Amino acid sequence: MHHRQKKEVPADPGISCLCSISRSSRIQHEKVNQKSFTKLANRLVKKYDIPQAAIPNLTSKRSTAFIRHLVHRRFNLKDIQLQDFDDMVKDVLKEDHATANDLIQTLLEYSVPEAKKWVDYIFEELGLIISVNLPELSPDVPANNDEWADWDAECSSSTPVPYYTLKPPVDQVIWIDTPEACRECFHRIEQERLVGLDAEWKVVFDYAPPRVALLQVAITDQVFLLDMIALCDAFQKQDLGFLLMNLMQNESIIKLGYGFDADMKVLSKQFQACKSITDEVKNLIDFDYFHHSVLPNHLYLCCNHHNGMPIKSSLNGLVEMILGQPLDKREQFSNWERRPLNQSQLVYAALDAYCLLELFWSLEEQAPNFGADVLELLKPLKQGVKAKSNKSGRRKKAKAQRSRIQGAISSYLQDQEASASIDAIAGDAKCSTKEESLCSLPARSSIPVTPASQFRVVVDTMLQGLGKHMRQCGVDCAVLDNKQDHAECVRLSLKEDRVILTRGKVFDQLRQYVPKERIYKVVEEKPIKQLQEVFGFFNVDVEESDIFSLCQHVIRKHEMYLQICNNGDFIEVPTEFMVTMLDGNSRDVVTLGNYRLDMTSGTILGASANVRLQLDHVPREVPPRVCLFYGCVSCGKIYWDGSHLGRAVSGKFRDILGMRVTQSQY
Repeated sequence: MHHRQKKEVPADPGISCLCSISRSSRIQHEKVNQKSFTKLANRLVKKYDIPQAAIPNLTSKRSTAFIRHLVHRRFNLKDIQLQDFDDMVKDVLKEDHATANDLIQTLLEYSVPEAKKWVDYIFEELGLIISVNLPELSPDVPANNDEWADWDAECSSSTPVPYYTLKPPVDQVIWIDTPEACRECFHRIEQERLVGLDAEWKVVFDYAPPRVALLQVAITDQVFLLDMIALCDAFQKQDLGFLLMNLMQNESIIKLGYGFDADMKVLSKQFQACKSITDEVKNLIDFDYFHHSVLPNHLYLCCNHHNGMPIKSSLNGLVEMILGQPLDKREQFSNWERRPLNQSQLVYAALDAYCLLELFWSLEEQAPNFGADVLELLKPLKQGVKAKSNKSGRRKKAKAQRSRIQGAISSYLQDQEASASIDAIAGDAKCSTKEESLCSLPARSSIPVTPASQFRVVVDTMLQGLGKHMRQCGVDCAVLDNKQDHAECVRLSLKEDRVILTRGKVFDQLRQYVPKERIYKVVEEKPIKQLQEVFGFFNVDVEESDIFSLCQHVIRKHEMYLQICNNGDFIEVPTEFMVTMLDGNSRDVVTLGNYRLDMTSGTILGASANVRLQLDHVPREVPPRVCLFYGCVSCGKIYWDGSHLGRAVSGKFRDILGMRVTQSQY
């Protein structure tokens, strides 16, 4: 792999001068590049309101970058309508003629007819001649049309994408553009418990501050679209600002937004009365913070997180995860100052606000099923302040662990060719005591008796001792090796229908991805006590015949971890046959039960694969003292009855045999 070397930038007198003016001498010139320095310059221009006339080069560079961004969105992302693209390009060209040549050069990479159209516009409207060689167009191709020009019509005629739709009828989307209608609207809003808020403004390419062109307020059965351009002209600006502040300061109304702090900053600069809106807002829930800081720890609330897809960092991604369908964002880059707005813009604006209510209602409905309360989940957000943490290392580890677990789930779904969602449900409260560890699980009286041979579990690296004892009791138990990740627990639980047994903080991570009846947090410290705890809770019935009924042989299947055979099917070999095979004096093939045994090589015939008995591990002094041997048909390990079985039955497993739920302390 070739790594691109960073371009070393020599010390620039201008940069040194700037550092001396700002009294900063700690600057590493070798790390300065054009991109980072341009970002710094743009921040300084905004912070100190430097006139654009004083920075012509920076303004031109910003305009050129915006032109390229528009072309990229139009022809690559295809999320800008033709009219909006044309309007924004014209705005840039009117302010900065120098970008015209770069526009044509960029368009030539995608569409010659489109480039020709803009060459004509620049000459006719701006009086500029572009010095560029345009390829000749075929006579059959109109100069003002190409494969991209009908993109909008093509999108509308193609198979519709199952986007999330607006629930209230369109006639309940109310346009507000007069002072009387505005006051009546706010009076109606004051009667609500819950409102969804969003704002739209025209994208600006220069350093002029944006202004809110449309404010959306959604209530239970209506959406109000406030035309801020018309209202600012008809209203006293101060009066309109006070109406907005009264709404934001009203503690009886829960206000929902997504990244609404950015909207409030624009409002604070646009209205003097809203200057302190970010500090005085009350009872605001910002789903942006919930999306990235709360939801990753409560993925059971999602209806569409099962396929291992990453968490998308937008309102569109949150709606898709919680409500099941994405939003149609094709009007996101619209010209929101154009009047009148088209029907698509009106629906887009209304849905952006109303979907916030539906997100809240969905969480409010689902959370109690998992022992959670929606207002408790959103409690840190209700003052509109985003909590910040300096524990970046822990966040990175948690994110990596979630990625591994989601990858394991995705792998399982691909193996099974599954398309249905996994009901990942679990409790919300963290468990620190024995009683709390059982809070999210079914009542013991509702759990039927399960024979040990039918109980399937997977234990993590912290419970390897428990796993060993469970296998000795005849339980099909998969045990993670020290080198295996906890994501393997989730994969095995989903693929093989196993109960996850774990302890510590790992429980809080894993329970987000599996049904609550498939995970249990072990409290006891010693393996035997843990065994009693688990068997008592899950009402597992262990009989004497279950003890040592599974093969305990360790198979080295992978370099990274060891695998236990865990097979429960054996061939019974009488002593005389065992002695004959050890001496190598037979050439016969005999039938023993459901299998045939080649006495020459000690190979079991008739199993899924011919398996050779491990005769080398049988001491020569053992056969005379044993009546019957048991050979594992999966790995060839040989067992025989000895004193260890009696000691186990009368010793450590004595309290386990015949255990019933009524006898359990757990």
